Amino acid sequence: MSGEPDDCMHAPPTIRSANHPFRQSSHNPIILPVHAVVTISTPTFIPGTLVMVHSFLKYNPWFEGDFIVLTDEVTEEMEKHLTHYPQLKFRIIGDKLLENSRAVAEADETGRIYESHFYSLELFNIQGYDKLFYVDSDMLILGSFEELFAMEDKMICVGDGVFYKDELRNGESYEKRQPKLWERKGKFWGDNFNAGLILFDGSMANEKHYRELTDMVTTEGYSTEAMRLQDQMMQNIYFRGQYTLVSAKYNYRMGIQDQILEKDGVTMEDAVVIHYTARRKPWFPAEALVRVKRDADYFRAFELWQQHWIEVMRELHETAHS
Repeated sequence: MSGEPDDCMHAPPTIRSANHPFRQSSHNPIILPVHAVVTISTPTFIPGTLVMVHSFLKYNPWFEGDFIVLTDEVTEEMEKHLTHYPQLKFRIIGDKLLENSRAVAEADETGRIYESHFYSLELFNIQGYDKLFYVDSDMLILGSFEELFAMEDKMICVGDGVFYKDELRNGESYEKRQPKLWERKGKFWGDNFNAGLILFDGSMANEKHYRELTDMVTTEGYSTEAMRLQDQMMQNIYFRGQYTLVSAKYNYRMGIQDQILEKDGVTMEDAVVIHYTARRKPWFPAEALVRVKRDADYFRAFELWQQHWIEVMRELHETAHS
């Protein structure tokens, strides 16, 4: 995921697989949801996941699909808290993807590559939906996605930091750098995307894509700088030329506010999504304390997240005591 990792590796309780999406109804024994929101969570990301789901539903009451949480283990804590939302399902990462992810993480000597960062690729093994919407758990939703869901493009996302800084990446190594005078400019990409929020047509989730993306999870052929970007790098390489970039209001990242304003004319007040990237998680007090002092805009973003966290806590309290 485009956030901080955790390790959790044991067998999960029996929970229905998102590979066969269905919901029971007294009127119709099987109702197929049309859409699914997919995210990654771990025990330390429970607050982030709760706020993301709560805020998504708050501003998108029209949404009647599933929420699918990708994880390597459904802990007792995760099941206890996240299943507050009945439409939330768990999906365990496939064996091959988990094996490859662990191998890459164990081979890393920098301490910056985590196996959980590859887990979003499990989305491509989820079939049966018209649309799959990957949303990181470190996001706060502040508006409607109806406009995005009305689009017919196969893959909809928002430019990455390199895009907003008008920089380039080498298409072969994915390293950030400018071309030499003698190098072919077409080998360098400036329209890369951030993998924290992507709306996929359901046809993009298929056996071929899942297998080939899983096989890309390897240390061979990638620099440490490129590997640090994990699933984002692999999807940018694999889906090159197949995606549509939309406004950063759908993925407003703390850390590149000035560049987003300059390129898209978008401010935090315009944001449909605020993305608390890197070490900006508002539920980690030590991280928030550092950012509040360092970043003038962070306090407002922190405050907005905390307001929604209070709403979640109130909802959980009222449910428990009703």
